[in-house]
Amino acid sequence: MESIEILIKYATIGIVVSIPLILLEVFSANFYIILLAAGIITPIYYGLTLHDDPTFRKIFSAFLVNVKNRT
Repeated sequence: MESIEILIKYATIGIVVSIPLILLEVFSANFYIILLAAGIITPIYYGLTLHDDPTFRKIFSAFLVNVKNRT
């Protein structure tokens, strides 16, 4: 049951975040405007997910440490 709640939660966030892109596509916006909107919306989605999901936060932190150690 907990897995279904998590799935519904992130699906809802994904749909809400995607609505502006869907609306831009429906109203035939310029490709570059859609690309710009996607570039703005993607960090918002990942920011919400990073804030809310401790497992994702841990994986993301490990990734950043790995990238930092390579440089």
